[in-house]
Formats: sequence, structure tokens, C-alpha cells
Amino acid sequence: MTKNVNRTLQLTFFVILFALLPLISIIPLQLDSEIQSPLAAQKQVLAFYYSWYGNTTDYTDPAYNIMDFTPSGWAHWNGPGLNPPTTIASTNYPELGAYDSCDPDLIKTHFSMAEYAGIDAFICTWWGIGDYTDIAFNNILNMANNVSPSLNFTVYYEAYSGRLLSLPIPEREITMAQELKYILETYSINNYFLKINNIPVIFIYSTFTSPFSSWKNIFSKVKAEFGPCYFVGDVLPNHYKDELAQVWDGLHIYNPTSTIDFQRMLTGSSESEWDVSHVYESIGQTAHLYNKLYAATVIPGYNDTVIRDPGIVIQRNGLETYDKLWETAIQASADWILITSFNEWHEGTEIESSLEYHDLYLNRTRNWTNLFHAG
Repeated sequence: MTKNVNRTLQLTFFVILFALLPLISIIPLQLDSEIQSPLAAQKQVLAFYYSWYGNTTDYTDPAYNIMDFTPSGWAHWNGPGLNPPTTIASTNYPELGAYDSCDPDLIKTHFSMAEYAGIDAFICTWWGIGDYTDIAFNNILNMANNVSPSLNFTVYYEAYSGRLLSLPIPEREITMAQELKYILETYSINNYFLKINNIPVIFIYSTFTSPFSSWKNIFSKVKAEFGPCYFVGDVLPNHYKDELAQVWDGLHIYNPTSTIDFQRMLTGSSESEWDVSHVYESIGQTAHLYNKLYAATVIPGYNDTVIRDPGIVIQRNGLETYDKLWETAIQASADWILITSFNEWHEGTEIESSLEYHDLYLNRTRNWTNLFHAG
């Protein structure tokens, strides 16, 4: 009788245990997913933003805590054979003129343009501690503190940089870890720095410039010393292997131009007879397999022939190219959409108002962001 009772109790225990096992296994996974995966965040649209432009006016403004990094000279509008503001290093010409990125009114206007277009955040180019893009990013956050835009901001850590690539790999790892930690410690305390569930997010350009093992070492060091943070890496179309998704917190392509141009050459077409859908879908599947963020990129077109010879041209064809890529990105189940770019005038990817297109692309962006956010 005692054996039967004990056996009954044992069977009852194991029945209950097996019934609870799914719950026991799911609970920690759910908690871990909430901590590590950014996929729970709402859909967002972000635009790459370039704060490296300067003209001859000094816009230093203590009232807004703005420092002008080019108080008396041109920056980025100039170049060989160019005479700004008449001729500039761009195919198109800004409606706001050859502006200075440190101009407080300019910064506020860009905030307003982005808000109108439904953009959630700017990803701001960043080239090193003390670099003028570092000063510019500080200016942007200071202005945000003053005018309270409905925008967030993060940096685009430019890993494809001579100052980094010239270093031996061990020294490069140390430098990059120090710089990423500097960004996080200096800027992520700001309320306008981009965060997911209060965890700061940084985008990094050109993951292929350093070995997979280097990124693993860098992120381990930064996260151990700073705490939780997300790194979203720019990958090449043929470089989005599983090992990258295991180390990075998210994947993106900065610019699909090379893919479009290559496919166009294969077809022998000079028109927009190209298809990047399989690339976008493959990267998205790889990212989602490991429960990581997937951010797909849209461009209005591309033309860098003013600054490069021979350069590449991807025709805008009105809104055809832009619409095609928005459709492709959404169909690829992107968690976020990235716009390349808000104002990279050198490469002709800007959606900012120009003399040639006025606010055509801001208006179209507004339509697409409304659709994406509602989806």
C-alpha cells in the first residue's frame, strides 16, 4: 500500500513537473529576450544625418551652447575646381543654401523637416573623439535640450576610417572600444539619445573592416565596462553570415547602391531594372533567426560624380527608385527603415529640400512613414 501511495505521489509529481516544464523554460527565455532583443520596440524610421558642413559665418552661440567648428572657413561644400557658395561638392543644391551645420536656426529647421516627414531619429556621422563631427553631435543634443523635438539621435560610428585601419588589430580594438565607451558615457545620458527600453543604440559603418573576432572582443569589453547597449552593424550583401548576427545586436546595409549597380551591369541595363529584394530578405532572415534587429535601407537615388571619377549614378526617375525601395524594405519584414540619407549631398542621396526637387522627397517620406508606422 505504501509503495502504491509513493508510486502514485511520484507519478503525480512527474506529471506536474512535465506540465510545468514548458512554462519553466519559457519564462527565462522571455526575460532574456526582453533584455537582449530590440525586436519588441515599435517600428521606427531613422535617417542618416551629416553635420560636417561649414561656411564662413561663425555661428557660435552660448545661448544654445553651440560651438562652431569652422568659424571662418568652408567645410565639405568646397573641393578642387569648386567655388562655394556658387559651385559646391554636390549634384543638387540645397534650398537652404550652402549652410553651416552649426547654425542654430539650421539645426532647428532640420528638426522640423524631419518631424514633418515622420522621421523618428537621426543617425549622425561621427569620426572620433574631439573631431568636428563630435563637436557637431554635441551641438545637436544641446539644441534638442533647448527646443524639445520629437526626435532621437545616435551616432554612426565610422569604422571605415584611415585613423583606425592604419592601426594594428590589437591596438585598433582598444581604440574602438575606448571610443564607443566615450560615446556611451558622454552622450547616452541625454534624454534625446536613441534608446530601446532605456538601452542606448549605436550604429556602426563597415563591419567588414575588422575581423569577426575583433567585434566580439570590442563589444564584450564595452558592455562589461559600460553595461547593456545595442550595436547595429552595416554589412555587405555577401557578408551577412550567421556569426555576425550572433555578435551584433542588429544588421543593416548603409547603402544598396553597389548591389543595384552590380545587378544593373548583369542585366546590361542603364535603367532601374534591378531587384534587391533577395538581398534584403536574406539579411532579414539571418537577423531574425537570432532574434536581432533588422533595419532595411531606402535611397532616393545616388550620384557621386561631382566628388568621384567616374562615380556611380542611380537615377531617381522621379520617385520610382525611392518608392521601389520602400516597397522592398517593407516586404522584407524590416523592423526599422533607414533613409540614406537626410543630407549626404556629396553622394546625391539627400531627401532634404533642394532647388531641383524642392520638398518632393520630404512629402513622399511623410506618406511612407505614415504607412510603415501604421502597419
